[in-house]
Amino acid sequence: MDAAIFTKDEVKARFAAGQHCAQCTLLPWAEELGYDAEELQRMAAAFGGGMFRGDTCGAVTGALIALGLVFGDDNAVMEQKTAQFQAAFRERFGSTICREILGYDLSQPGALDAARASGNMTERCPAFVRGASEILQDMLKDE
Repeated sequence: MDAAIFTKDEVKARFAAGQHCAQCTLLPWAEELGYDAEELQRMAAAFGGGMFRGDTCGAVTGALIALGLVFGDDNAVMEQKTAQFQAAFRERFGSTICREILGYDLSQPGALDAARASGNMTERCPAFVRGASEILQDMLKDE
C-alpha cells in the first residue's frame, strides 16, 4: 500500500479549511483502504487535538485508525502494529501525547486559541501529521 501523503503546506491548508490532525493523517489512505474520504473524515472527527483534550495526538490516532482498518481482524497483529507505530512516533517526537509535544493543554480554557496564536499549532502539528504519515506509509508499504 502506498498513499500520496500530504505535504506540510497541504496540511496547513486543510487545517485552515477546518480539518484536523487525525483527519489529515487518515484521509490520504481513503482510496487504498477502500473507503470514501468523507466517511474517513467523519470516522476521525473525534480525534483531533488529542480528542480535543490534549491526550493522544490526533496524528497518532489517525494512523492507528488506518492500521486498524488494515490489521484489525487480528488482535495479536494489531497489538504489535500499534506498539510499533507508537514507539516510532515517540522516538521521532518524544511523546504521543498532544499536550506534551504541542506545549499546550487543549483541555484548558483558552489553550486552543493560545496554541493557534503562538503559531505552535500551525508549525508543529503539520510536522506531526507528516511524521505520522511517513511512519504509517513505511509500515504499510508491503501490504
